[in-house]
Amino acid sequence: MRRSLGVFGTLASLVFVCVSACSSATGTRSQGGSGGSGATGGSGAGAGAGGFNPGGGSGGLPQGCGADKYTGELLPLDMFVMLDRSGSMQDSGKWPAVTGALTNFVSLPGVSGIGMGIGFFPTKPAVPPPSGPCSAGSLACGVYECMPVFNKCSGSLMPNDSCVDTDYAKPTVPIAPLPGVASAINSAISGQTPGGDSTPTDPAEHGAIEYAQSWAKNHPDDITIVVLATDGEPNNCNPNSVATVAARAAQGLANKPSIKTFVIGVGSSLTSLDQIAVSGGTDKALIVSAGNAGQEFLDAMNKIRGSVGCTLKIPQPKSGTPDPKNVNVGFTPDGGKQQIFPQTKSGDVTGCQGGQGWYYDDPQNPTHIILCPASCDLISHQKGETDVVVGCKTIVQ
Repeated sequence: MRRSLGVFGTLASLVFVCVSACSSATGTRSQGGSGGSGATGGSGAGAGAGGFNPGGGSGGLPQGCGADKYTGELLPLDMFVMLDRSGSMQDSGKWPAVTGALTNFVSLPGVSGIGMGIGFFPTKPAVPPPSGPCSAGSLACGVYECMPVFNKCSGSLMPNDSCVDTDYAKPTVPIAPLPGVASAINSAISGQTPGGDSTPTDPAEHGAIEYAQSWAKNHPDDITIVVLATDGEPNNCNPNSVATVAARAAQGLANKPSIKTFVIGVGSSLTSLDQIAVSGGTDKALIVSAGNAGQEFLDAMNKIRGSVGCTLKIPQPKSGTPDPKNVNVGFTPDGGKQQIFPQTKSGDVTGCQGGQGWYYDDPQNPTHIILCPASCDLISHQKGETDVVVGCKTIVQ
């Protein structure tokens, strides 16, 4: 699913600028569906075009950068939300607050063009769980726990809660672009209640990753992520612990295509969920207090969107490979002067800290440039040109 620059309404275009060695390139270059202009280039100082300011000045780059211009587009973002509907989500008004925040999120004007889908856990099993007796250490229960004293598989005591990952790989609402899919998501939310008897997080995360990877394989130009939202630690299934869920997230991150897992914890004493987020490549869980869950959950969704929603490809010249140490990103507002976004000193999102900047998806083997949330907000709400300049030493915070 490809997103036009209109997704960020006020973002006029993206300009990819490469070193003067590319200046012999001719013809039309396009990045995805945004169209493109020929490489206009030229060599030597002051050869820039569009928003490129090679002559320095306020916010500009030093003299001596050759410039060829390539138009491109932001990589589309697709989010698959796996939402906990266990019984404890009824406590302290968490369920209406969280679902209200999701309803608000899908109606925001800034999310138009983002792909979104949703699933819920626990869900009913497609195949009834084992109903016979069991004993500790036996394999009779399969992916369900053998409950002591009862000597019954947990599935027979909680027959509405599946522990099978394939049951969670079937989304309630498949990923589709906003705002069109908003009504389906809202309808799915209104058809759910927080009545689950357990928290089968391991199979839910496993199923979400399976679905997201299947989607990503068919949409290789998109950035696809999983958002796992829960108010407690895993229980009931086997295996099903924070450690095993973290292992699922790590596998999703390592697989190709790679899927990051963002975690939103609703409530208190949920720092253990950081392990899942770290393993999923997203630093730490976003913890939402039960008392202000509505606004904080909406803020968390926007923070996730901002952290991956402005992702650019590193431009590839016809010959040679760009040196990642000689890449810069700038923005020129309509009628204004270019400013350069510095690369974060830390090399990752932790260096953003509310300021403007960017970082690589993988510092050792970069393929994408990710703008900090503040930079993403700027280019999303102000008309202008965003430039990726290759050939000048990277400006670092």
